[in-house]
Amino acid sequence: MSNVASSWLPNLLGPQDVQQDGTAVDVPRRDTFNFCDGIVVTDEEDYERTRVGLDNIPISKLAGGAQTFDATSVSNNANAKATPTYAQAANVQTTDGTQTTLASLTWATTGVLALSVLVTATKSDGTQGAAWSVTAAFRCAAGTLTQLGTATAVPIGTADDAAWAVTIDRSGTTIRVRVTGNAGDTIQWGCIYTSLSVIP
Repeated sequence: MSNVASSWLPNLLGPQDVQQDGTAVDVPRRDTFNFCDGIVVTDEEDYERTRVGLDNIPISKLAGGAQTFDATSVSNNANAKATPTYAQAANVQTTDGTQTTLASLTWATTGVLALSVLVTATKSDGTQGAAWSVTAAFRCAAGTLTQLGTATAVPIGTADDAAWAVTIDRSGTTIRVRVTGNAGDTIQWGCIYTSLSVIP
């Protein structure tokens, strides 16, 4: 996500910074400041993350109603129904060809959720590896979770072992990232995933 300097230049932690028109001004040091329509940054660590971009701002810093996103900014909209989640990571080891759950999340809220996952895998001795981008969508109504079609798993490059596989499925109201290795291979799997849900 690109830097949103125009949103935070007048509100830096100071003591001297530059306004949007390029004029140098003294800004009194404050323990907190409002950032971009209700996002409150409380310390220098948060400020450093904010200064680079919005990707690593903790969700707890997003004040008010649900957040709406575009390519360059975050805005607070009390009537918005779209809710993003920040990246979560998971890992698991396999030693055979049994399908295994790498990551899971429970979702029983009426609406639609899209899940995006990056998965990497490496054999224990480092001689084989693979990576995928996997996406899936789900709809929930009256507590019943339904997968919209099947997951799309796109290899990133070419896997060293074509038997390795990744998919996303559901069990009840649990969404699962599932991986399959190979008999006799010890494989370490890792993933990072984000989601976006919208409610009626």
